[in-house]
Amino acid sequence: MWVAMGKPLQEAFCVRNRDRLHCAWMITGGGCLDFVAGEYKRAPAWMQNANLEWLHRLVTRPKHLFLRYLTSVPHAILLTLTRSGKGKRIIRASVSKVAHRLYSR
Repeated sequence: MWVAMGKPLQEAFCVRNRDRLHCAWMITGGGCLDFVAGEYKRAPAWMQNANLEWLHRLVTRPKHLFLRYLTSVPHAILLTLTRSGKGKRIIRASVSKVAHRLYSR
């Protein structure tokens, strides 16, 4: 199911209705429809090739995207680290080092 209501409405809709809709995938992508409809221009080809399209969007729409990127990117990194096996090992090792430093004084 493709849900395109704009962030954060589409994410809230998916979470609220995931058990009722019985679909294999729920994809949020309201921004994609804006590109397809021609509402927003794509980044230059060199930025697309360098995976910097996010930076182009941020520079061209800073009021709309700055706060979103500031909050969602660290959150996504945290989720990736805490939900992946390697990430959990990294976090446990870091916590153990901090705890050792705190309590070995």
